[in-house]
Amino acid sequence: MFQVRSRATTVLTLSGGVTLTVKTHLNAGETRKTFGRMYRPGATGTEIDPLLVGTSKILGYLLDWTGVIGTDGAPIVIPTTTSAAERDAFVAGALDAIDAEDFREILAAIDAHDDAMAAARAAEKNARDGATNGSATSPSPSEPAGPSSTSVNSTSTTTTSSSSC
Repeated sequence: MFQVRSRATTVLTLSGGVTLTVKTHLNAGETRKTFGRMYRPGATGTEIDPLLVGTSKILGYLLDWTGVIGTDGAPIVIPTTTSAAERDAFVAGALDAIDAEDFREILAAIDAHDDAMAAARAAEKNARDGATNGSATSPSPSEPAGPSSTSVNSTSTTTTSSSSC
């Protein structure tokens, strides 16, 4: 059985009281779009731009934040009335402007969230696919059931080395 996810959100709390409101799960289209943002035209064709990988993942999940302050001391508010492209450009610009340590904290929180959701999805899938906790069909006995086919008496052997010079 395949599943269409609800548009649930999760709030992640970071240091200093900063909160991120993120999508609980990305659907297939959002996942493809996240990967698509990571590419750029290169000399030999399309290639991954390492500068875009973290930002792309953040843009895929992030819906809103609180506690992100601009140089004027006012909160940086993510616009909700613009196109998706304009919103992404605005958020990418804000992410580029914050301290590198703050960017890493945001990315680490979203990475941890993504990992937790992947683990939850795997557990759901295992439960749906009929994973059972049944016992083994034929358990192994703890003691031999009959006479052994091995020798009763073992012969001990030793070796000695002799040196000749």
